[in-house]
Amino acid sequence: VVDELNFTKRLGSERRQFIRFESPSFMNFNTRISRVFAYPSPADLRKGFNGLYGLVVDGLDENPLSGDLFLFVNRNRNLAKILLWDGTGLCIFQKRLEQGRFAKLWRKKGFAKKQPGDA
Repeated sequence: VVDELNFTKRLGSERRQFIRFESPSFMNFNTRISRVFAYPSPADLRKGFNGLYGLVVDGLDENPLSGDLFLFVNRNRNLAKILLWDGTGLCIFQKRLEQGRFAKLWRKKGFAKKQPGDA
């Protein structure tokens, strides 16, 4: 739904009309401070929404619908994905580096599940 505002702004002799988007289906980014969770082993980034959702639930023991950010990096560390719930649906953001590498998010031993009592 687009709501046209009935005001104008003068820029010299030019008048412009502004449009404001108000839609429940439009991406709704939260302004609250979110936590960031990094998946502690290389991830297969061919995974989509359901696959990354499963890694968050099974590997991190967290709720993907919490609004927190979940970061995944591939074994070569040149590709990263972020899974985010924006309040209306899941979003995936992807970044590929042409040069260099992302930081290594895991130890040599690999995957370590969250232990009971960890905050």
